[in-house]
Order: sequence, then structure tokens, then C-alpha cells
Amino acid sequence: MHREHQDPRSSAHFNAYYYPAANGQAAPSASSRSRNDLIMLEFLAAYYQLNCEYAQLLELRNSPAAAAPGTTERERLQAVERALVNRDRLEDYYAPCGVIVEPVVRDGFTRDLIFSFGEAQPGQRRGAERVSIEAILPINLPPDFVLDKLPVHVRVSRDGIPGPGAPGESESDSSAL
Repeated sequence: MHREHQDPRSSAHFNAYYYPAANGQAAPSASSRSRNDLIMLEFLAAYYQLNCEYAQLLELRNSPAAAAPGTTERERLQAVERALVNRDRLEDYYAPCGVIVEPVVRDGFTRDLIFSFGEAQPGQRRGAERVSIEAILPINLPPDFVLDKLPVHVRVSRDGIPGPGAPGESESDSSAL
């Protein structure tokens, strides 16, 4: 599921120039509850922060007099680095869900984000499928053994596939094979 995030559009200091588009369109509504919209909003916020930090770095480099007193280029570069780390963590968090985000960059600023959403659900790795394996093992039984007296336990998972016991699975006793 998505993680909580702060939509920068609600900030008093919001500058729409640095807020990227989403798939060539305006960003989803901040009140949306769609899984994909919420993921888009997280990435848009991360890239907005990156654009803002980069803009401040350029401002410092191009007009030292306009920069905040005591602000050094090193501090601005560290702020850009923090924004990059935040973006990378977001990418790492959603990559197993099949989310791919490709930034469209012009003049050093991210202007658009192209989103691709995989089929996997959050928390599930791509290609992770339930696999059932069946094996037949011949066992020599004594001649006086009565098969009907053998207690047999069958476990059935929620999806109906017999398998090992796991939380949420039911167990039944069967004496007839």
C-alpha cells in the first residue's frame, strides 16, 4: 500500500513551475484514493522537491548576492543529494510492485513523469506465483496393515489448493483414501 505523504500543492510556498506532470497530464487530485494515483502523488512530490532543491542550487551559482546569507554551495549540493536519496528510496520501495517511473528532463528539471504499473500487488514480487508440488512415495507396509485405520490429514488452503498448513487454512480428517 502507499505510504503517507505530504502534497506540496497545499503548501503556501508551492511553485507550480517545479511540479512535474504525470503522464503528460495534470497530477491526480490530492483527495484521490486510487492506489496508482497515490503512488503517482508520492513520486510527484519527490521530484518536485528535487526540482526545488536544484533551482536553489542554480540560484546560488548564478547570483551569489541573491542567495540566503551563510548558504554555501556545499549545503545546496547536500540538499539536492538528500532529495535524490529520497527519490531512490521511493523507487526501491515500489519496484517490487512493478512500478516504473521515467522522468522527462528538460534544462535539468524534471517536467513530466511517465508511470508504468505492473500487475503485481504491493508487497508481492514480480513473478511470485503460488506453486504446488505433488510427490508419490512408495512405502512398503506390513502384510497385516489395514489401510482404513490409517489417519490421514488433508490441509486445504483458502484458494482450494492442498498444501502445507499455514495461517487461515483449514484441516480435515479423512480415513478413506
